[in-house]
Amino acid sequence: MRRNPFGVDICCRKGSRSPLQELYNPIQLELSNTAVLHQMRRDQVTDTCRANSATSRKRRVLTPNDLKHLVVDEDHELIYCYVPKVACTNWKRLMMVLTGRGKYSDPMEIPANEAHVSANLKTLNQYSIPEINHRLKSYMKFLFVREPFERLVSAYRN
Repeated sequence: MRRNPFGVDICCRKGSRSPLQELYNPIQLELSNTAVLHQMRRDQVTDTCRANSATSRKRRVLTPNDLKHLVVDEDHELIYCYVPKVACTNWKRLMMVLTGRGKYSDPMEIPANEAHVSANLKTLNQYSIPEINHRLKSYMKFLFVREPFERLVSAYRN
């Protein structure tokens, strides 16, 4: 081993293996604690994926409650799936202006509490089954996500 100017050992001679490669060395008979932990995590992911694969799942019929988070804009053929604490107030404001179902032309003029009034926006659960299927097949659908811990902190602060 040689030392670099920062005092850190360099073990990367040509043909040498990195610590990560050594961790998963198939020749090694006894696994390190870290390797065992990583293998357990990989096994858990594999088992969960197998249990939740499309072939092992039974299809569940959607209920009106499942569709209440899907806001529909007929004029622009849009379906917005809102997720609380992921800018949903602003997007609901925008959808209210787009649909023309309000007295506002500027989304930022709409009070936050008014944006969440269910009567101000049309949701997918208000349609018949054939109408729902038509909209789900032909309208553009979108949603936004947020880093989970940021979302949790935002909910806590709220």
